[in-house]
Parts: sequence; C-alpha cells; structure tokens
Amino acid sequence: MSWKKKLIILKPAIAMLKASLISNISLNIHKESEKLEELYPTVHEWKVIKEIVELLNPFEAATRLLSVVKYPTIGFIYPCICNLREKLEIDFTSLKLMMQNIAEMQYSQLPL
Repeated sequence: MSWKKKLIILKPAIAMLKASLISNISLNIHKESEKLEELYPTVHEWKVIKEIVELLNPFEAATRLLSVVKYPTIGFIYPCICNLREKLEIDFTSLKLMMQNIAEMQYSQLPL
C-alpha cells in the first residue's frame, strides 16, 4: 500500500480520534463539574457564611486599627474592646440564630 492510500485512510481516522478525544474531554469536564457542584455551598450555607462575615467585621476593624499603632496602649485597646463588646451585645440574637443555623446544617448532613 502506498503512502498516499495510507494517508487517505489515516486522515478520517485522525479526525475521528480528535472528535473522540474532545467528547471524552467534555464528558470528563461534565463529570468534574458535577463533582464541584456537590461542593458548592447551599443557599442556607451561604446565609450562615454571610452571618459569620458580618459577625467578624468588627474584629477585622479592631485588628486593622490596632495594627496601625506601633505600640498599642491601654488607651487605644480599651475603646476597641468596648466597641467590640457593644457590637457583640447588639448582634447576640444574630449570633444565637447563626449558631442554631449551624446546628441545623450539621444535623441535616448526618447520614440517616
């Protein structure tokens, strides 16, 4: 068989191989995306995440404020602590709800 005939036979085979590889890749991508979707947070989990972020924001602000000062003194630290305490007392009901949400989420993930 001449090289020309082999080439005529191989060209469609190569095209079919490329198409097969592309479809296998897209199937693998689809399977991987399904696995990733299982790891995505649910709507309930997003709510809990948002509540945690809101709860931690005052701590971030206090940390940022104290890290700017070279030598934080009690005169600087005490107002930060009072501010944190005030924010936490206001958000205590929010914290209670968040803890209930976390407990419910953990309970719902238990195998039956």
